[in-house]
Amino acid sequence: MLCAKMRSRDANGCRETMRETRGLIMLDGAGELLYADTAARKILCYPRTADGEAEERKEILRRVRSEVLDGHNGSHGEISISSGRRQYLCSTFVSDEFSPESAIVSIVLVRRSRRNEDLRRSCEQHGLTPRESEAVLLLTKGLTTKQIAQQMNISAHTVKNFIHLIMVKLGVTTRSGIVGKISSRN
Repeated sequence: MLCAKMRSRDANGCRETMRETRGLIMLDGAGELLYADTAARKILCYPRTADGEAEERKEILRRVRSEVLDGHNGSHGEISISSGRRQYLCSTFVSDEFSPESAIVSIVLVRRSRRNEDLRRSCEQHGLTPRESEAVLLLTKGLTTKQIAQQMNISAHTVKNFIHLIMVKLGVTTRSGIVGKISSRN
């Protein structure tokens, strides 16, 4: 299972540092399973445990074909699937440089954080830009202006300007007002 502490960007362009579980699946041009790592097998076969490797492969292919490949269009895309009560973002990438028969379909499964999804939606509802949303995410984690500046690779003065603009957009006058307004579920 690939667990990594890494910096990544969410769907709203926010950089975040978190511990994530990622699964990887690779299919050939005919849609046959070439590779599925441990995390992907656990995600797609949950809650059942397969009786053997052949049964596990069938279950993975069934879910990939019915939920992932039928759910996206074009050569790449992102869709959401469920495994138990957890939500996963599935990103598909198709490499068909030479011919459709030699194409490789790569599917990356990443668990969606409910807290970050709620924050992202709230930022969108209030009309915040991706960089303002990134500042809000870091602010909700309790970071200081200097720490936010380091995380975003900008000056502390720019962070203060972002925070001021966010306060104006949200109609609040304090940093805690930002956190309260963004965190409240209306």
